[in-house]
Amino acid sequence: MKSIITILLILIALPACKDTDCPAFPEKLAAYFPYQKGDLLRFTNLNSDTLSLQISENWKTGAYSFAWNCKCACGADAGFITDIDSNFLIKIEANIEVYNEEDLSRIECHISDSQFKIDDFLVKKEGINPFLPENSKLFGDTIKMENETFNRFNHVVIVYDIGLIEFWDNNQNCKWIRIE
Repeated sequence: MKSIITILLILIALPACKDTDCPAFPEKLAAYFPYQKGDLLRFTNLNSDTLSLQISENWKTGAYSFAWNCKCACGADAGFITDIDSNFLIKIEANIEVYNEEDLSRIECHISDSQFKIDDFLVKKEGINPFLPENSKLFGDTIKMENETFNRFNHVVIVYDIGLIEFWDNNQNCKWIRIE
């Protein structure tokens, strides 16, 4: 009888010992920031000034697992960081975070300067599974983010398959527009 109880306990416990597998960041969503380390983002304004930002870091989360059947939400992210432009002292960091359990996705862009003026932009989508192929353009073709109150930068525009295409710089009183 004791051996039957032991076997039953083992059989009950075995399913609880499996790993929880989490998917990699959805490749199609990475098209909002289609950059590689070393890429150069160039922008110009109406005064014909040129802003050059080199991608110093970029990443995409790969698939991973939690041991012991953790009831944790699976999350993944992708993003990039630029070096600081030497003329205008601007730096950009941006990322996308996705979570499968909450069907939550966030796209963020942070623009800063050497005087630590930082402006944050965020769009959040809820109730849509970001890992399904039909949700590859989860945030639409064009994302416009604007802040009514800001330190230096008050809006950014991101286009699917191109990336960041423009932002407003209050210090320079100009719109920076991406050039190839």
